[in-house]
Amino acid sequence: MFLNEKACRIIIALNQLEEANITRLARIARANVGHTSNTILKAMLMGYVEQYKRNRETIVRLTREGREIANLLQEALRKIEETGNTPS
Repeated sequence: MFLNEKACRIIIALNQLEEANITRLARIARANVGHTSNTILKAMLMGYVEQYKRNRETIVRLTREGREIANLLQEALRKIEETGNTPS
């Protein structure tokens, strides 16, 4: 499993953006570009993310299964934060 809190926030951010390049996604998720790129690569290998080229730019977006996972992650993080047990 590749998910830690930061990776979860990257996947959730991509779900909210619908599609983005890695730089924009990293900025929104408050993560560095290298970590974001590695997380997206792992998610692609698991079938949660797909990428395509728009002109010279590489765009990523969640697959249907990726959107389902992102929604579950968002709900889980919300519940954790509600109880005050934020992961470190």
